[in-house]
Amino acid sequence: MREIFVTTDLAYSQRRTTIGLTIHYSVKAPATWSLKIVREKLERLRQFAMDLPVVEVSAMKEFHGKECGFQKNRKDDHKETDEENDDRWLKIQSARSVDSPYEPGSSASQPARHLIAFTVFIAPGSEPMNIGYAAFSKFVWKPHFNPKAKDEERRGGPASWFWIFEKRNRHPESAKIMRAFLTKWHLRKVAKMPADYHDWANVQLLYRDELVDVSIRKGPYVSHRRGYLRQFGLVRLRNLYPTREPWLFFRHTGTDEEARKDFCQPKFMKELLEIVRGKPVATPAERGSWGSFTKTQYANDPRCGGWINFKRAHLSVCAILEKARQLGFVVHVRDEGHYWETRDLTVLAKNLGEYDRLIAGGNLIFGEIAAAAGVGLESAMAGRSDLEHLEAEGLAKLPMLEHLRQVGEELKKYVREKKEACESSAEPGRGDAVAD
Repeated sequence: MREIFVTTDLAYSQRRTTIGLTIHYSVKAPATWSLKIVREKLERLRQFAMDLPVVEVSAMKEFHGKECGFQKNRKDDHKETDEENDDRWLKIQSARSVDSPYEPGSSASQPARHLIAFTVFIAPGSEPMNIGYAAFSKFVWKPHFNPKAKDEERRGGPASWFWIFEKRNRHPESAKIMRAFLTKWHLRKVAKMPADYHDWANVQLLYRDELVDVSIRKGPYVSHRRGYLRQFGLVRLRNLYPTREPWLFFRHTGTDEEARKDFCQPKFMKELLEIVRGKPVATPAERGSWGSFTKTQYANDPRCGGWINFKRAHLSVCAILEKARQLGFVVHVRDEGHYWETRDLTVLAKNLGEYDRLIAGGNLIFGEIAAAAGVGLESAMAGRSDLEHLEAEGLAKLPMLEHLRQVGEELKKYVREKKEACESSAEPGRGDAVAD
């Protein structure tokens, strides 16, 4: 039996959970602060953390250049010291995420060039809290698609432009670029094309590669008397996720002559290929920023101390961030428990309970699906004394879990049918003719 580990035990260094109540935060030093002031302020923050009811506070750590990258010794992992392993999560969280408006859905992680930080081990079951100062060099985004690469894997694929039509608020800069392009060149998105649009006899192709084609097409056939509707210009972009639609279609709003005039302009092709293939985009250098998160969800485990332990962990993280603000750092917080903005323990307890029920019920459903597929599933909530109670409450009170369970039943049915089909085809002699 294969095993899938979605999480492990409650030890700090082993946590691999991906869901749970979390505090997301960013801390930025004012641009007027010198490094001397930054070090002094961070040390005062560290001393404050040492007075809180936390497990441990690390020494202040400072890294430069390649030392800031958590993968600097990836080729020689066996040579890493215990201290380097302990700092890996800190270095991972210190990196900033960069992206390009020409490639929505893609991002890259850039290591800092200078890093000053410390770690607070908040409480049993909680993730550690990393906080500090990071400076970054200028980053130039290189397009993923390389048309000159012979290897298909190295060539890359198209950008996820479908996101901006499905969820417009997810990539506002990308949506702005696409909207300007469509307006400038008189294009509008259409949901689908006529059934005969694959008939290349009705197509006058102006440009085509593996990611896009530009053409003048005959209109759809109406009747013997009326024949075809007027010709029109069409641009097709390959969709990154063909499980939805393999292509995105954009029709020119003018006549076929107007479409031909637009499509044959060099500037049109230049802008179109930038959208399809991406283009180099520079992210400026930055200093003094720190963005991170701390998951306190599993400090609520009864084996770690339950609500009392969780409350101490969550409030300690908030206290450190509040102190950072008092020291002059610019602090932004998104607390999934909503304690930061309300300072109401009743609200925090309510949200924690919902997360507990959601995770327990979800793990039960995914466990059933995994069992049907013959794989193992391990959860951080396994072994909790109140697990069955939380599972029952989650399934009864959370509508999303009921929908997930319906999907799970369909998946289990699909898995069973596939297994039966594989077993039938594997039986010796099945389907073979028997000779006398």
